[in-house]
Amino acid sequence: MRARPRYLDGTSWLQSPDVEGQFPGEGSSEQNEPSPHEVFGWWNEIHGADGLGFSDFDDPDDLESTAPLPLAPDDRLWRHPSELSLLDEPEPPKRPATRLLLGVALATGCLGATIGASAMLAFGSGRTVERVVERELVAPVTRFASTSATAIDVVAIADQARPSIVRVEVRDETGPIIGSGSGVVFRDDGHILTNAHVITEGSTVEVVTHDGRTLPAVLVGKDTLTDIAVLRVEDALTPITLGSTGSTRVGEPAVAIGSPLRLEGGPTVTLGVVSAMGRSLARPDSLWLYDLVQTDAPISPGSSGGALLDANGALIGITTVIAVSNVGAEGLGFATPVEIAHDVAVDLINDGRARHGFLGVGGEDLRAERADELGITGGSVVTSIGEDSPAEQAGVQAGDLIVSVDGASVESMAALVVLIRRSEPGQNVELHVIRDGERLTVEVELTERPEEG
Repeated sequence: MRARPRYLDGTSWLQSPDVEGQFPGEGSSEQNEPSPHEVFGWWNEIHGADGLGFSDFDDPDDLESTAPLPLAPDDRLWRHPSELSLLDEPEPPKRPATRLLLGVALATGCLGATIGASAMLAFGSGRTVERVVERELVAPVTRFASTSATAIDVVAIADQARPSIVRVEVRDETGPIIGSGSGVVFRDDGHILTNAHVITEGSTVEVVTHDGRTLPAVLVGKDTLTDIAVLRVEDALTPITLGSTGSTRVGEPAVAIGSPLRLEGGPTVTLGVVSAMGRSLARPDSLWLYDLVQTDAPISPGSSGGALLDANGALIGITTVIAVSNVGAEGLGFATPVEIAHDVAVDLINDGRARHGFLGVGGEDLRAERADELGITGGSVVTSIGEDSPAEQAGVQAGDLIVSVDGASVESMAALVVLIRRSEPGQNVELHVIRDGERLTVEVELTERPEEG
């Protein structure tokens, strides 16, 4: 059965059926990127031609503060779980009582030590100095070799992480709650990571801590390109331990923790595994979310901005998207990697906006048979080059096969986009390309990615 992705707070979109087709590239403008897929036609029918549907809610008195978003046609397979209660569908037939239980073999992992990395921030003309601490995992997660199913101590992980998880509540100017999500404290000076789609412009934001305190929060900044936002509260909170996806392997344990459904009593903890790495999902605005971590750890509405943790209890992702169908949850959740979330957060704190590197090419994945012929595992084939873009000025040509950036392997167009976006504007990078069978090195000075629109 096919399924389509949704944000955890009810905002939805459809995944492109063209799995091996061209990704939206890094062209110099939106006109140079592929147009949104035709499957979004129902979105426009429901929400208006602009895809946002604000015209339907011009009068706030027409809707209750907790009114659900309109449902899409019945053939839509990816749904937000909150919509399922609105569907008038017969109960699925009962399954036989006998079920096959699958055991997951886990083993003991070593808990890496944590260190405090301090940063000095200056605020105001008096340059008041603050000591800011982030907790980073020193050693990577060790491999799991034992067959013990009790290797991961979920209780200890929950006890350690719960103080770093908050519920995010968004209110309009009149006071009613218009949205909710989760947040992850990642610095002890009150900075909190969440998803950009949780926060509505012009709204009032509060966070509820694990012990029930309600604190006013301010929006430091948000980046719609990566769906990451940063909030700040005045109170000092316990930061999460930051991990890494660099050594994460499919099948390793994963713990999801967030504040779904505005439930009282603190965060909700669920257990699963890392199901896949490097997933890419299309959005209705023709942009993509890249390099997502997939998990089967149960994730519910309201968990947008929550934490995905590894077996050490270290943060490896910010939960962003879940997949459900007309018969219920599909067991597919997706998280933005901690490396991307942290890079964007630092930009938002320092500059008030995220600064993404920009190359200015469109491209597609190298076909597997061609990769075998060349003796490589993959690459990105350049199909278009933006006018006056860094790529054009450096001499990159259509048809070039990009196989690495500064020595980091490029096995797909998605991988190229992630590497370029995480680079700094003004940074010089070396592209290793194959052109007409010849291997070349092209040096490019990246610029800052233009704002959308």
